[in-house]
Amino acid sequence: MKDIVNIFLEAGTFRMFVSAIQAAELVDMLRSGASFTVFAPDDEAFAKLPEGKFDDLLKNPPQLTAVLMYHIVAGKHTINEISQMDTVKTIQGQEIKIDGHKWHLHVNPKINEAIITNYNLEAENGVIHVLDRVLMPNMELTCPVCGMGFMTMEALITHTKMIHEVEKASMPMVPPEIKPLAEKTTEKTSIMEPQETPLKVLEPSQSICPVCGKTFETNLEMEIHIDSTHPEAKGMSPIT
Repeated sequence: MKDIVNIFLEAGTFRMFVSAIQAAELVDMLRSGASFTVFAPDDEAFAKLPEGKFDDLLKNPPQLTAVLMYHIVAGKHTINEISQMDTVKTIQGQEIKIDGHKWHLHVNPKINEAIITNYNLEAENGVIHVLDRVLMPNMELTCPVCGMGFMTMEALITHTKMIHEVEKASMPMVPPEIKPLAEKTTEKTSIMEPQETPLKVLEPSQSICPVCGKTFETNLEMEIHIDSTHPEAKGMSPIT
C-alpha cells in the first residue's frame, strides 16, 4: 500500500494540495511512520479560493503551514468514526467542527463549512477524506512564526515566550565584518537544481521533547508531538 503523498500524486486531482505541502516542507511528515487523517481539498476546492489567495499563502510559509496542518488530524479515523464526533483537534492545534448527524441517512458529513465528497481513501500511514472547500484556521490565534494554532490568546502568548523568544535569544551573533561573506554563501547554496525542488529535505536540528527526551528534526514536529502525546506539557521550552 502507498503512503499518503503517493496517493495524492497518483490521483492527479490534488496538484495544488501537493504543491502546497511541498512548499511548506510537510512531505517528510506525511511519509513518516506516524498515522494521519487528512481532510484534503482537491483542485476544484482550491479553485474556489479568492483570486490570488493561493499565491499569497505560498509567499507566507508560516500561514501556509498553519492552513495545511489545520487539515490534518493525528491517527487514522474512518468516515464512520468521524461522523460520531462533534469536534476534533488538528495537528495545527485548533479544532475543526464536524456535522455528521445525517450520515446514517447517507448524507456526507461536513467539516466546518466544507462537505466531504469522497472518503476512506486508505494509505499505508493513514486515511484521506476529500473536501470541496479549503479550511481556514483562526489566524488571530495562530503563531505568525511557525503556524501552530491555539484555542486561547493566553496559550498563544505562552507559546511565543517559551519557544520563539528562547530561540531568538539563543541565536549566535554574526560579527559585522563577516556578514557579507555569509550572505554571499547563502545566495550560492540557495540555488537548487529543478529535480531537487519537489521533495525538500528538512534541515536537521536539536529539538528534544522536554517530557520524554525524544529528538525531532524541527521545533514544529516537536510541538506536534507534545500536543498529541503530552498535552499537559504544551508550552514547555524544548531542550536544545
